[in-house]
Amino acid sequence: MLGPEDGGGPRKYLPKADDIIDPWGNLFAVLVPGDINAAFDILSYGKDASPGGEGEDQDITQ
Repeated sequence: MLGPEDGGGPRKYLPKADDIIDPWGNLFAVLVPGDINAAFDILSYGKDASPGGEGEDQDITQ
């Protein structure tokens, strides 16, 4: 499949699950349906890998 830099469309799939890890080495979670006005949310539970928390342990949602 051609990527955008080669004149193709955006990449829709990642080659492997290990490509979707957060900065702390944990897999991102996918929430369906999403909470932020989307079909799905991608989230990291932060450094502690548990819901909630503050600072580096705070959840990050996109």
